[in-house]
Amino acid sequence: MKNQENTNPSIFSLSGRIDILMLDTTESLEKDLRNHPELLSILRNNDVSTLYWPDCSGFTAELSQPSDFQEFMSIGNMKIMKGPQTDGLAIEKNSAVMFETTECSPIVIYHDKRNDLLITAKAGFNSVIDKLQIFHGQKFREHWSVIDNIAKLADAHESYDYEIFIVGGLEPDSFRYDIEEPGSETANKMVLSFLQNNYAENAVPLGEKHGGVSVPSIIGEQFILHGFKSKRISYQKMQTSPSLCWWDHCYDATGGKTCARKVILIIYK
Repeated sequence: MKNQENTNPSIFSLSGRIDILMLDTTESLEKDLRNHPELLSILRNNDVSTLYWPDCSGFTAELSQPSDFQEFMSIGNMKIMKGPQTDGLAIEKNSAVMFETTECSPIVIYHDKRNDLLITAKAGFNSVIDKLQIFHGQKFREHWSVIDNIAKLADAHESYDYEIFIVGGLEPDSFRYDIEEPGSETANKMVLSFLQNNYAENAVPLGEKHGGVSVPSIIGEQFILHGFKSKRISYQKMQTSPSLCWWDHCYDATGGKTCARKVILIIYK
């Protein structure tokens, strides 16, 4: 079945200052953002002056600064800024971040209420776990997890008035490292063993034999290991799975592939 454009986006607010919206899109936003009036209407109604549009395709575990972005287009008084390959960035009020994502990647939001700073990142499994280091025993990128980068930036502001939200992500029953998968038995067992030895038991809540992994639980434990208080961390369930689709594509009636990616929009008011 072909995925249809969602003109009634899922919306919920956090702390009265942060809105999270989710929209389906059957067309690449690259063609022209002006073809998505429902998205533009939301941005205008919230007085967003700058929309940041990061490229999160690389699972880099890195964060960018707003100055790393370049103007892609302007629509009225609003600037659309596209940036380098990154997992997220820090923004100020009256700004928004748009992630094109699939259902498997949670969104992390760190809100420094004292300094009016919001850090947000798309935190898929490969952004919070460096599997190459597990397999080869050596470092392949500067930061093990994008959470390390968020913690580093948060510590620089020395704020004790903060809140952390972990939004969405697949349930463990749907995100598995199956130790009986032909050709991947050893690698999957290495990953599960590492998670069980280094994070709380909720990282692999259904046990090694099942292989289900909870990425939100891993993210929460990483924040706690950095010294953040567990009572400041909230887990927000959000159904981000494309309707009648799996991963980021589905097939229409003719068998043709059609994009069913989600747009996750974070607005900081």
